[in-house]
Amino acid sequence: MYERQQGKQGILNKADICRVLEEKSSPIEDDKAILERFKNQGVTEIQFLSHSYFGEENNNLHFQHQSFAEILLAEYYLKVFIKFALETNIDMDMARSKLVLGEPTEQTIQFFKELLNLLKETVSDEPDDSIIEKRKLLYPLFAALSMGRNNTLHSQAIQFKWFDRVEFNKDSTTIPEELLTSWAINNDELEKIIELAKNIIDSKSTLVLAKTEPKNALFDKELTLFTNMQMSNNPTDIDKWLALLVGNLLHTDNIEERVFFNGRLENPENLFEMIKNWNYSNNASAPIWVKNYFVGIRLDKNKNRTININFSNLSSLNFSYSFLANISAYGAHCNGTNFAGCSFYSVDLTNCDLRYSIFDNLNLIDRNALDLGMSRIAQYVFIPYKLANMLRSMTNNSRTGLVNEGADKVVLLEVHHKSFSERDMHIFNTLKGLFIFGLENNLFDIEEIKSWFDYGNDKVKKEFEKLIDGLKDNKSIEHLK
Repeated sequence: MYERQQGKQGILNKADICRVLEEKSSPIEDDKAILERFKNQGVTEIQFLSHSYFGEENNNLHFQHQSFAEILLAEYYLKVFIKFALETNIDMDMARSKLVLGEPTEQTIQFFKELLNLLKETVSDEPDDSIIEKRKLLYPLFAALSMGRNNTLHSQAIQFKWFDRVEFNKDSTTIPEELLTSWAINNDELEKIIELAKNIIDSKSTLVLAKTEPKNALFDKELTLFTNMQMSNNPTDIDKWLALLVGNLLHTDNIEERVFFNGRLENPENLFEMIKNWNYSNNASAPIWVKNYFVGIRLDKNKNRTININFSNLSSLNFSYSFLANISAYGAHCNGTNFAGCSFYSVDLTNCDLRYSIFDNLNLIDRNALDLGMSRIAQYVFIPYKLANMLRSMTNNSRTGLVNEGADKVVLLEVHHKSFSERDMHIFNTLKGLFIFGLENNLFDIEEIKSWFDYGNDKVKKEFEKLIDGLKDNKSIEHLK
C-alpha cells in the first residue's frame, strides 16, 4: 500500500520488510547488511507455502495477484483495531499511524467489511454450531495476533487471556475446541473496539502520509516542508475514515430509539472537517465506501460556532436521522444527499444543488431552521420561492402579510417535455418531504402547492398534480421530534 501510494509498483523489498519489523531505518546500513543481520530470523527466506501469495526475484517479492494484497491488508486493518483496543494503556497516536498507509482500494474495503461483519457474528455467550464455524474462519487471524516473533501487531491480551490457555500438539492441525468455545473476544472487547473507533474520529490532530522537514520562518521551526508531495495529492484522514466504517458496522444502531454510533461522538464536527479535507484532496464528498455512514450525527450541542462547508461537495452522503445545527453550506453540491428524518437548526442550504436529495420526515427547530432559497431541484428548476420562504419563517406568508420577493411560480419542466416520466420523479421525491412537513404544520394547503408551478403542457400538469393530491394520504406520517 505504501509503495503504491508513492507511485511505485508495489514490489516488496525484503530489506524494507526487515526495517518494518524494527520500525526504523538506519542511514548507515544498506540492504545487504540488514538482510545478513536478519538471516537467522526466518525473514529473508521465503517459505514454500508463501509462493501461493508471492513471486520472488532476487531481494524482492511481488504478489501473484492483487487480491492477495487486498485480503492481507484488510486483515491487517482488523488486527490494528483489535490489538490497540485491547491494550491497557492505548497509544492512540501509534494506533492511528498504523492505519495511515494510503488510500485502500474498494476491493480491500469490501474484504474489510466482510471481516468486520464476521467478527461481530462470532461474539456470543452461547455459541451454536454456526457461530463455531464462523470462529474457525477467524481463528488464524487471532492466532497470528498471539504470535510474538516478527510481529509488530502482537497482542499480549489475546495471547495471555486466550491463546495460552491450551498446550498445542505441533503435529496436529486440529483447532483446540476450548479456544472456539471460549472465544478471544466477547461483548466487552467488541465495545472496546467501537470505543477506539470513536476516539480516533474525536481526535483533534491530523496525520499526513508525507516526508517533511521543519523550517524556520522566525526562530522556532514554525514551518513544515513537504519534500515528496503536494498537500492536495495526499488522501487525508484515512485512519478516521476507517474508524467511521468500523464504528458503524460493529455498533448496533437502533432507528426506532434514534441510537447510532455517530451519536456517541464527542466532536462530531470532526466529520465535517474530514469532508472538507477530502474535498480538497480528492474533489469528492468522502471515500465512496463510507458515504453511507454519516447517519445519526448529533450537533445539538454545537451552539458556539458555525460549521462552514460553503461550496463543498456533499453528494451522496447519508445524513439521515441526524440533528444538524449551525451549518453554513451555501452553494454546496448535495446531489443525492439523504436528509431523511433529520432535525434542522440554523442550517443554510441556499443556492445548493439538491437534485435527487431526500427530505422525508424532517423536523425544523424554530424559525430560520432551514433555508433552501434559490436551490436547484433539477436542471433549470428551482425550489418554489414561497415554499422556501414559508419553511424558513415557519409561518404562512399569505396570512401574516409577509412580502414575497421572488418568482411566484416555478416552471416545472421545459416545454419540450411532453409528459412527466419516471426519470422526472426525483423532482417530486425531493419536494415530497418538504410538502408533507408544511401540510402537517398548516403552513399551506394542497391548492397552494399547486399554485407554485407552471408546466410545459396540460399532460405534465395533470400527472404532477395527481402526485400532489396523493399527499393527502401521507399527511399522517410521524415526524422526528
